[in-house]
Amino acid sequence: MTLTRYLTLYLYNPVALWVARRRVAQGKSTSRKAVSTPEGFLSMIAFPTFYTMILAGIWHGAGLQFLIFGLLHGSYLTINHAWRSFGPRVPTVPQHPVIRVAVDCGKIALTYLAVVVAQVFFRAPSVHEAVRILHAMMGAEGIRDHAITLHQLARNGLILAVLYLIIWTMPNSLQILDRFEPTLSKLKFDSPISFTWQPNLPWAFLIGTIASIALLEITGMTAFLYFRF
Repeated sequence: MTLTRYLTLYLYNPVALWVARRRVAQGKSTSRKAVSTPEGFLSMIAFPTFYTMILAGIWHGAGLQFLIFGLLHGSYLTINHAWRSFGPRVPTVPQHPVIRVAVDCGKIALTYLAVVVAQVFFRAPSVHEAVRILHAMMGAEGIRDHAITLHQLARNGLILAVLYLIIWTMPNSLQILDRFEPTLSKLKFDSPISFTWQPNLPWAFLIGTIASIALLEITGMTAFLYFRF
């Protein structure tokens, strides 16, 4: 059971089913064509989505920042569905590989920035502090720490570049364990065989090395995030 599966099965689906039954009782359609109308979209897509994301947000805490966190994710998902339903129909034509890569990178960057903004509200102690952090992230407050050297900036930039390369180009845990079906629903990926986990010594050495480095990098004590919820 994952959070996504829980939200889908026990929050979104029941509300979507309730809306569909209510529309049928009123003599309204629940077809794909009906979803493509403003009224149908608002009732069958937007309402269940916002309902689910708002509950998911305030489930994490009672502060206003968690409500905004849920509203932001509800907005992101609704805008995505609205674009698919009402956006311009682009004909499917062969594109140059460079164009496809550029478009995919743009999608990744947009999604990443949207989630980062929402995460600020998730981790900030208050809405005021979240807004202040966002202002600082956009450079509105300038550089306060003048002790940062060019060497530190280059080092941090290199670390971030390597981490982003790993995150956005390497297979995730589900792809690595694809052959062993680690989820309830069947997922199919085209992971290179060299990246697929095997119960052998090389994989044991790799995972052991990564775990050792992670343990050695623990330099302080941090309270478990969900203790405050």
